[in-house]
Amino acid sequence: MYISALDCLISSPSKMLIQLQTMLKMPINKLLTFTDAIVKALPQMLKPNIPRRILDLTKKVWFRLHIITPRSLRLATINALSHTEKVVFKIIPYTDNDITVDPLIILRCDERVYRCPPMLEIILRILAAYMQACKESGLLDNLREVQCIICSFIHQMFIADPNLAKLVHFQGYPDDLLPVTVAGIPSIHICLDFVPELLSQPQRNKQIFAIKLMSYLSCQYALPKSLSIAKLAVSYNHQFILCVMLEKEERADFFLETIPFLVKVCQAFPPLCEDSASLLSQVGRVCYSDLTASGNISESNVIDSKDDKNLNGFPCGSPEPPKKKQKLLCSSKNGLSSKYQKLYTCVKESFSDIVRKAVKNKRLINPITYIYLTTIIILHISTLPLETKQDNEQELIHSDIQQDIA
Repeated sequence: MYISALDCLISSPSKMLIQLQTMLKMPINKLLTFTDAIVKALPQMLKPNIPRRILDLTKKVWFRLHIITPRSLRLATINALSHTEKVVFKIIPYTDNDITVDPLIILRCDERVYRCPPMLEIILRILAAYMQACKESGLLDNLREVQCIICSFIHQMFIADPNLAKLVHFQGYPDDLLPVTVAGIPSIHICLDFVPELLSQPQRNKQIFAIKLMSYLSCQYALPKSLSIAKLAVSYNHQFILCVMLEKEERADFFLETIPFLVKVCQAFPPLCEDSASLLSQVGRVCYSDLTASGNISESNVIDSKDDKNLNGFPCGSPEPPKKKQKLLCSSKNGLSSKYQKLYTCVKESFSDIVRKAVKNKRLINPITYIYLTTIIILHISTLPLETKQDNEQELIHSDIQQDIA
């Protein structure tokens, strides 16, 4: 009877209304037989034009069932409201442990829930239960709990008014909050719509924030739309190098802030490794040229032990960090030279990370791109002093990267 009433919910809601009223009067042992049917009905309640009376009665039936079978009902409800879209592949349902470890799964349900007050009450009740379970099992400390509560609130605010998300991100916030907001606010994907606009703002701090935000969004949402925006950001960095109107110090400050985040972009989108490597190569030349001109790169760079099998600071698959014998860049009282020294080091470290990830994911990128990355390492030897160049050429022959190319 209930199934037939559910089938004609839209055309004849009165049947559903009568059935729900009957359920509320049933003995609890008899009501339990309708648990699966109630859970199955929840996604149907998210459709438009469902009478509010039916929504309220469904909520009351759900809460009555929750008294008897709380854990199984909560888990079934989350799976029912999280997988509402039709897909061609089989979806693996969440387990109780999955949600206990990461309660934010609950908030990644169908967005229509946040426009349906009775269904939202059910979701918040489930969230409160799992938050308590996390606290009892020691899997969630106070800080994590606070973050979950705040992210839940912000998520609902962004859903209610998407313009608020744009306002918040155009104003900006501390960079160390980006991992929390991007991972903890499901609706933050709407930022992909305005990141290009944020990147085009004249304020340098907004441009830097846009690139950092884009890098985290790329890792969280590796979608074609994210890829196009990531390409735009990398292209913007190229344009920044060529801008002759900028002061050297401003250029150094910009790249010190943004270069490390290229690694995240390449991790999310391996095809961008080539463009990123080209950018790093250009920035490295600018740094080297400036340091050479200012006389602060005598006895330059990093000379590694032959036992480390490491090329100028670039790891070659060693399971442990190499122990380096270094000749550091000469110290200078010139603040600008000091910044370019830091930037040069930052470029080498970022390049190293990108190459290492490319080696691990060489099957995911174009073979030409893979060879291009490793070739740049070889060509980089030409910028070293003669004695360092000879040592590294010998090491390169036996390096892990050469084995991968072969």
